Amino acid sequence: MAREKIAGRPLLIDEEFREFLPVMFDFMAVPDPDNPAPAMDPDARQRQLFNVMRRVVERGEGATINLIEDLHWIDAGSEAWIEQMVDAASGNNSLLILNFRQK
Repeated sequence: MAREKIAGRPLLIDEEFREFLPVMFDFMAVPDPDNPAPAMDPDARQRQLFNVMRRVVERGEGATINLIEDLHWIDAGSEAWIEQMVDAASGNNSLLILNFRQK
């Protein structure tokens, strides 16, 4: 059921996302035992995940609101993901809200 929910939106946007589903499932900790993610180095995996996220955000239909909380706990990988998200959301009907606690 979790894999169906993860696959749902990207596949509605473009059937080409099907090839990236094994990596997306693995990233979300619900790997598909019948179709495992290919072995790849961490940088290649991150680039592939960023590419999918950018395409979903850029090609999504209608307005979207994304809330990302607790940025005061951010790590380098999450910061790189947020940079991609901000870039992908600019120029379309997306609202990206980020919050953090100041030290």
